[in-house]
Amino acid sequence: MEANMRILYIGNDDLTISSVSAMLEQKGMVVDIARANECIESARQNKYTLILLDFGDDHMAGLKTVRRLRQEKVHTPIITLSINQEREVLVTTLNLGADAHLTHPLSEDLLIAHIHAVVQRSYGGTSPWIKVGTFSLNMLTQQFAVGDVTIKLTEKECEIIQSLMLSVIPLSADEILTSVYKSNPPAVKTIVVCISKIRSKIAKATGKIYIE
Repeated sequence: MEANMRILYIGNDDLTISSVSAMLEQKGMVVDIARANECIESARQNKYTLILLDFGDDHMAGLKTVRRLRQEKVHTPIITLSINQEREVLVTTLNLGADAHLTHPLSEDLLIAHIHAVVQRSYGGTSPWIKVGTFSLNMLTQQFAVGDVTIKLTEKECEIIQSLMLSVIPLSADEILTSVYKSNPPAVKTIVVCISKIRSKIAKATGKIYIE
């Protein structure tokens, strides 16, 4: 799997770049290096499997780079790296469009596991299904089920369920809104209404309340 991966590593600390790049190259990955001020052009002109965006000690600049990548319609999966371990940085990073966030110091096995998970999730891997507890969702056909009960959802409702299932932390309505609507989001009450409809459909089909 690694031999087919081309990674864009965005960072400014030469020592960290050298260390992480060597780690990935030992796994057979091809690694291109870009500085933050040149990464947009690199990401748009080349087809990368994944982007590793290293915030270093400047997480505000890193967050701006995530936002710029997504605003420029760069849809390549992004894993961000940071020395900042505050929960707020994690939440903001994911809300801006990153697919995962890790903190330094990095362990090789954790980084590689996250790369595999994000790539499989983003490109479908061997199965389009994601499963969390009794929930299962086919990301290609948008078939959703709770246990053995199939429940018909709209396209937007499926996107909301997918966002909830893939999140590593509980999401607020505002965070779901940002995740589902990448641009021109409606009022947050739109998400509240959608979640209420999803909750009602699940309850009607199963007799249970799953989404608080």
